Amino acid sequence: MNTSLINAQWLYEHLNTPSLIVLDASMSKVIGITPLTYSQRQVIPGSYPLDLEGDLVNPASAKPHAWPERERLINTLERLGITPDSEVVIYDDQGIYSAPRAWWMLRSAGINKVKVLNGGLPAWLQAGYPVAADYAQSEPSSGLSDLPEPAGMLTPCTEVLSNCSSPRFTLVDVRSAERFRGEVPEPREGVRSGHIPGSLNLPFTRVLNERAYLPVEKISGILTACGLQQDTPLVFSCGSGVTACIVLLGAYEAGWQQVSLYDGSWAEWGSDHSLPLEK
Repeated sequence: MNTSLINAQWLYEHLNTPSLIVLDASMSKVIGITPLTYSQRQVIPGSYPLDLEGDLVNPASAKPHAWPERERLINTLERLGITPDSEVVIYDDQGIYSAPRAWWMLRSAGINKVKVLNGGLPAWLQAGYPVAADYAQSEPSSGLSDLPEPAGMLTPCTEVLSNCSSPRFTLVDVRSAERFRGEVPEPREGVRSGHIPGSLNLPFTRVLNERAYLPVEKISGILTACGLQQDTPLVFSCGSGVTACIVLLGAYEAGWQQVSLYDGSWAEWGSDHSLPLEK
């Protein structure tokens, strides 16, 4: 299956595949959409928790959700039993929210057989498939450190700043239009309002419908209508590097191969008063 998205039926039919590992990448803090809440824990049977807010951050960084060092990422994935031969499916409890970030992290570790459950836990529940009250216990693995590390998956702040004066890629900001235009305060204290000069606004909610991705042809149409051609390198930004990955994955599915993440995003840029902004 040449896609990074699978549906609930596919997962249900393959759930007992020995090489399959299912990860729950849900986050406790949800920004940009109305959070779905649950009265009690419900997880897909046999799944393991992937902690994007604790294990998979850089504790030495002051930035929220800062990308973890490679060694920390590899160690976390090996504790979950992931091997170079594993097939991985990632979901979250909001439908599509944090799972795409986890997908990009695993891709950055050199794991290519990784997919996202389109619609996440809500789609699984809507289909009437069984749930468990808690996660499965994983058995540690090894071998991921031998995988090659792909280049160009992250774009640092220095390159984004350079791009403002000498454009080499299009920066796509997926925050809401109000935040992009600086019309509302940022949700994080001390962060300025506005956007990075030269960036293009494409709110992440535009590529979703009922908390799942639109069909790829519709996503392709949205990107094309924004003036983005498939040979255009794209770098995605948001508040702190989470929802940027929603549109990044959507663009990748729609045929845009030159995609990257500005992980610091507006939390980094908007906090540094030496960096330019527009409103």
